[in-house]
Amino acid sequence: MKTDWKKLLPYAAVTLAVFYLLPLLIRDTGSGMVILMVAAPLACLVCGLLCGFLHQDRWLYPTFTLVSFFPVVFLYLNQTALPYCLIYACVSMIGVTAGRILARWMNRRR
Repeated sequence: MKTDWKKLLPYAAVTLAVFYLLPLLIRDTGSGMVILMVAAPLACLVCGLLCGFLHQDRWLYPTFTLVSFFPVVFLYLNQTALPYCLIYACVSMIGVTAGRILARWMNRRR
């Protein structure tokens, strides 16, 4: 199956903006936890849902999420944030899977 990277661009733009711009807003531990544990996973989940629903791609967006957060750890955070790479990839995979299931369910109802 040929993979079309162009369909990933809107989701990649949102993900990159969340990963690279939101850490600039971290001022203390509380704001850091909100960004790392609420805002970023929520963005990954929503983008994953949309990507799975509209394009039904299984692995492309979660892989992009995993790879794109890795440099953020060393740019803005420290090595203790490395598990977030896997967490965000898993959250986006859950979103893609839920989007695919929702798309199939919607197609069956037609």
